[in-house]
Amino acid sequence: HVHVEAKDYSLDSMKSICQQFLRFEEIIDGFLPFHRRTGSEKSHSYFESNILSAMSRHGTFEGSLKAVSLCRTANALYDMMNPGCRDRYHKLNLQNLRTGRQPTLEFRQHHATKDEREIVAWVHFCVLFVVNAANLQPLAGDGIITDATFDELFEKIVVCPILREYYSKKRASFESRD
Repeated sequence: HVHVEAKDYSLDSMKSICQQFLRFEEIIDGFLPFHRRTGSEKSHSYFESNILSAMSRHGTFEGSLKAVSLCRTANALYDMMNPGCRDRYHKLNLQNLRTGRQPTLEFRQHHATKDEREIVAWVHFCVLFVVNAANLQPLAGDGIITDATFDELFEKIVVCPILREYYSKKRASFESRD
């Protein structure tokens, strides 16, 4: 798992990170192996989908994004993103912030690997995702943009041509196997 420090982020920055993760969770699934995606046989053993958890409480995807924007405290945000008895077992885990164990956001979605290039790419992806999403304004109000694309992820959040090319190739290799 990758931990990205988040101790100095405001509540609005944390909301933005969470909303962008909800928007792009399925896109991220697309460039990871099938067994690390929502709906795979083993996924429930290792992580829960933040999208599905939020939608189970707020009905729709747009309702879930709005619920994030309405959180008035950090603890409300942590509970919204990681609900239930398996709270820390979500692709994006905020429970370390809740408990004070360590001031990090934890990305649990990636599989174990010894491939150095893959490790470096994933760590770089996670750090850029957090840093750049934190600088966006939280989505609010009616007409929240819910659609997300691979291109948008790498043009607005993870702005790195090398990572874009790397994950484009990963996505293509997984699509050819699916």
